[in-house]
Amino acid sequence: QTGDYEMSAAAAYMHSQALFYVSSPLQAVQDATVQTIKLANEYRQDLFSQFATSFLQLTQSLIGQHASETQSISTGQERRISLENENQGDLSSEHFVLWGLVQSVLMNDHVSASVLAEKSRHFRSGKVTMTAIAHCLYEGLNSFTMARLTPKKRRKYVSRGRKALKDLKKYSTLCTENTLNKVILLEAELAVVGGKLDDAIHLYQGSIALADEQEFFHEKALALERAALALEYFGETPGPSHVGFFAKSVYGVLRMGCACQSQTHGS
Repeated sequence: QTGDYEMSAAAAYMHSQALFYVSSPLQAVQDATVQTIKLANEYRQDLFSQFATSFLQLTQSLIGQHASETQSISTGQERRISLENENQGDLSSEHFVLWGLVQSVLMNDHVSASVLAEKSRHFRSGKVTMTAIAHCLYEGLNSFTMARLTPKKRRKYVSRGRKALKDLKKYSTLCTENTLNKVILLEAELAVVGGKLDDAIHLYQGSIALADEQEFFHEKALALERAALALEYFGETPGPSHVGFFAKSVYGVLRMGCACQSQTHGS
């Protein structure tokens, strides 16, 4: 309805993958992927058309190989292994590594996120896409976090975070509404690394307000969480603002249906 064709194509692609990993019949996965390709072509989203075409070919290959034993690849993990074996690992690097980066950051597995960020940096080498924007945001968040957690490697991770922020600012000139809240969030993270708590909180509040205005509910919750973590990092005595940031963050991720992440925040 909003004309965000890239998001529509991404949603269709993620839907077909979700069917695959929740162990839906492979024929249903194939049908959904065919529809994804049609949608991506209609909206001229070449990147997702290529991804979906590759995914369709591999799914069809599995259907042919396991026609008489579909149940033998019933779990998501088994299916992923089957796909990686079929495509000699290329599918993992193209389709799953970026998603792994996002999940690793959200679940505070920052060491894994650092590795995944490096493996998937090629997504930022071409034209501006939702994928490139997401990579900048999550590598930036992870890099600034690692700069705080690993003082001996601080310079390295601050440099990576600054590069992600620089790229995101470049993208912001082309699609401000989709990126400005993310730019401000990374600027807040950089302020935390620089020891500027007051500036950071002001920037967090700006990112939260913009995300709310644009209805990026998950990113609003993310900014709320990062603000609370910043207060914690500076050793602030838990007070209304500290608890309030976390409480609103939990509400935000619950609104998005991210129950696992809300439990992490709540603890």
